[in-house]
Amino acid sequence: MWQKFFAVCLSWLAVLETSAQDYSHLIVAGFHFTGMEKTRAWYVERELRYEPGDTLLLDGLGDAVSNLETDLRRTHLFTRMEVRPLIDYDTTATVRFFIDVDENWYFYPGLIAELADRNFNVWWKEQRRSLDRINLGFSLNHINLTGIQDEMKLNYHFGYTNRFAMRYQRPAFSKNADFGLGGAYYFTEYKETAVTTSGNKLVFVKDQSKVLYTKREFSALAYYKYNKFWNFQLSLHHFNNTFSSEMAATYPDFFLNGETRQKYVQWLITANYASIDHSIRPSRGWIFTTQLRQTGIPGFDHFSNLSVLQTAKTAFMLTRSLRIESAAGLRKALSQGKVPYNLYKGLGYTDTNISGYEYYVIDGLDYGYLNNQFRLQIGSGRWTLFRIIKGEPVLRIKLDIDLSAQFNVAYVNDPYYQENNPLVNTVLYSTGFGINFTVNDLAEFNAMYSINHLAEKGIYFHTRRAF
Repeated sequence: MWQKFFAVCLSWLAVLETSAQDYSHLIVAGFHFTGMEKTRAWYVERELRYEPGDTLLLDGLGDAVSNLETDLRRTHLFTRMEVRPLIDYDTTATVRFFIDVDENWYFYPGLIAELADRNFNVWWKEQRRSLDRINLGFSLNHINLTGIQDEMKLNYHFGYTNRFAMRYQRPAFSKNADFGLGGAYYFTEYKETAVTTSGNKLVFVKDQSKVLYTKREFSALAYYKYNKFWNFQLSLHHFNNTFSSEMAATYPDFFLNGETRQKYVQWLITANYASIDHSIRPSRGWIFTTQLRQTGIPGFDHFSNLSVLQTAKTAFMLTRSLRIESAAGLRKALSQGKVPYNLYKGLGYTDTNISGYEYYVIDGLDYGYLNNQFRLQIGSGRWTLFRIIKGEPVLRIKLDIDLSAQFNVAYVNDPYYQENNPLVNTVLYSTGFGINFTVNDLAEFNAMYSINHLAEKGIYFHTRRAF
């Protein structure tokens, strides 16, 4: 009798204890992936900001799902991702995330038909669409070779420029490793090369079919992942370049002092914080990069230059279809010595600088820029095609179409080569609008109508890649 009474009391106490248990917090029990054929689950978990055992607020579960989608998109490994939480109210309130993805297309073999000029606009207008300025060749590129986002590149092309490139980068040795390594070799021969600028335009020279300028580069890289957001990279580069003796006599600043051989070492230390969900079409988050670059060894090389580069980018959604992006960069030379012309680069060499100045290069020791862009999504589509290579994911195409409006401002400080280059040491600004096509979140193509501070107007075409 008394035993039954005590048993009933203990049962009620257990029920009261369970009912009083705090279910406002959830413990992450783990992750379950579906849809991954090539990518390794442990590497993806390495990139997610939550780990098994972490505690989440029940009220913040929706934000946690959005954060995981951000982490997945930032890898560029997937064209679609769906995160579903499953809560278990057993003895402890836990949540397990079920993640279903469509893998991107990782392997890009093909023939090369590449423009030798800085961008399509220069080739189309200033070089008058010359077929002689097209490089032909082949390439083998893989951005996820063994399933851990390790990138392999093998390129060879000939024609206007002869070039061979070989590179491999592995961000992690194994599941529990915080370190990775990489290495590369580049060899390039130029039969025509830019030796100076005039009117902020590159001035090219050539001597029939002779090779004027040869570049050789060996590089080694080391990666360290501090936590889910912070990554560090140390890279060491060795260059061995040669320049035609006849051209060196005419253009002594190319290597400085009329030198015909240029050997030097360059090292870079890069710190990167990234919570942004994508590099070329972001919708939320931040990315900060600080890079310290030393070119040449003081006392050993013929020149030495130390500089620091700081870049930042952010984005956020104003409405479901409208987003704003802002990007800024600042480079400051900590040593103000003269730099050889072939290394004296500023703005105008990539499609990430300010629009409206596509026909110009603005070189200098120091520069700063600010880009602001509104993007309105007007369409999207997805197509599943077929498997091209056994062992690789099915080929899928994801297309996003945006209208965009920009405002940009920049300034370049040039203390050495400013003569006949009016765009340096002055404020540059431009505005414009255009249309953007983003394919598989890996490549973007856009057409932009821009006007710069000189009242020059035009339609310009650009491409950008996530890798």
